[in-house]
Order: sequence, then C-alpha cells, then structure tokens
Amino acid sequence: MIVFLFSLLAAWYEGSELLINPGEWEYTAIFTQLLTGGRIEDAGEILVIDHFVYALKFRPLFPILLYLSGLYFVSLLVYLLSKRTKAFCYYLFGAAAINLALSLLFIGSSTDGVRAFLNVMWLVTLTSSLLAAYLLRKTGVIAKG
Repeated sequence: MIVFLFSLLAAWYEGSELLINPGEWEYTAIFTQLLTGGRIEDAGEILVIDHFVYALKFRPLFPILLYLSGLYFVSLLVYLLSKRTKAFCYYLFGAAAINLALSLLFIGSSTDGVRAFLNVMWLVTLTSSLLAAYLLRKTGVIAKG
C-alpha cells in the first residue's frame, strides 16, 4: 500500500510537468480535451488524470509501479475474500483478459514510456494466465494429461 501511495504521488508530481509544456496539451491532455471539446486555453483546465498520462508517456517508472502495486493489492484482496482457489483462478483469467484488451489500446503508441507499459501489461497477462492454469491444474479442475 505504501508503494501504491508513493507511486501515485510521484507519478502525479512528474506528470505535472504537462502544465508548463503547452506543446504537449494537444497530444497528451486527452481527457481534458474530451470534456472541453478539444480546446485547452489555460493550464488550470487540465485534469489530474492527464498528469498521469504525461508521466506514463515520458517518465513511466512510477506509473508502472502504480499499476503493478494496484493490481497486486486488488489481487490480494480477491484472494483473501474468495477463500477458494477456483474462484481466484477465474479472477486471474478475467484480469488477464481485461489486461490484454486494455493493452490493445496502447499498441500504436510511439513513445518509449507507453511501449514499456505495454510490455509490462503483456507480462502481467502472461503471468496471470499461467498462474491461473497452474492453480487449476494443482486443484484437479484441469485434468493432468
């Protein structure tokens, strides 16, 4: 939880550089553009979520740590609440599918930061799927061949 909160604050801080970089507003402040109809006239109009987009594009370390620690926290919570291995495996498969679908949104990106995040997402998808398959096989749900 500490890593999540620290990463949240660090990514927000690093992304605040967007406010002093008007040349990036058109390409990075996507959520603000959705709400304002595409026009940003003042740095005060930029939404906080766009700070995280900027940080992900140009300084991806803390956004990646934020993503991983948040996913770990949610996974741990589901594991503790489910108390059943099979239910947790289905969560892992579902999380892998959602992760894969979301990663498709980033495929066309040209920045190194987003490409690094995409690689992390694919690694998480693969790891979640393999762990779920292993646990299902271990519990006997998947028959050993």
